[in-house]
Amino acid sequence: MTVEAERHAIEQLLVKVTLPIIVQDKNRFGIVGTATLFTIQDRLSLITAGHTILDYSVDRWAYSERPTGGTIFTLGQLNHYRPNDKQYDVAVVEILDPETSQRLRTNWRFLTLDQVSLPHEGAEFFVSGYPSALAISEETAVRGVLLTLETRRRATQSSPLTRRWIIFLTLVQMFLVASIGTLKSTA
Repeated sequence: MTVEAERHAIEQLLVKVTLPIIVQDKNRFGIVGTATLFTIQDRLSLITAGHTILDYSVDRWAYSERPTGGTIFTLGQLNHYRPNDKQYDVAVVEILDPETSQRLRTNWRFLTLDQVSLPHEGAEFFVSGYPSALAISEETAVRGVLLTLETRRRATQSSPLTRRWIIFLTLVQMFLVASIGTLKSTA
C-alpha cells in the first residue's frame, strides 16, 4: 500500500470516528467541539475536551445522522464524567439513549481501547477535529471542515510536554475503564 493510500484509509476512518458536537443557539446550528467515538465493554462513549462540558451543557449537544450530514438529533440521555484534577482537560460522555446508540452504530464507527496507544519514538499520530471557526452556521444545518494533523514523535530527551502527554493518555485510558466500571457496578 502506498503512503497516499494509507493516508486516505486513515482519513476515511477519522471521518467516521470524529463527531462534531453541534449545539443550536439563536435558531442556528453551530459546532462547539469535537468528540471521538469509543466503545468500551459494549458501551458507547464520546471522548472530548472537558471544557466543552463547561461551555455547553451536554443536554444541548446534538449530532448529524451521518458523518456526511443528514438530520440533526440530540444525543438523548447521557452520563458524563470529568477528572477532579482540572489540569486534564478531558471528559467521557456515555450514550444511554437506545435510538441514538442505534443511529450511531449504523452510520458511524467506534474505536476501542485496543486501538489507542501511548506515544513512542517514531510513532505517527493523527489528531482530527472540527474547528468551530471554520463551521458555517445555518438555520437547519451546520457545515463543518474536518482538519487532521499528522505528526511524528521526535527522538529527544523526555520533556515536560512529553511526560504530560503520556500522563494525559494514561489518564484517559484509566478514566475510561474506571468510569465504565463504575457505571457497571452501580447499574
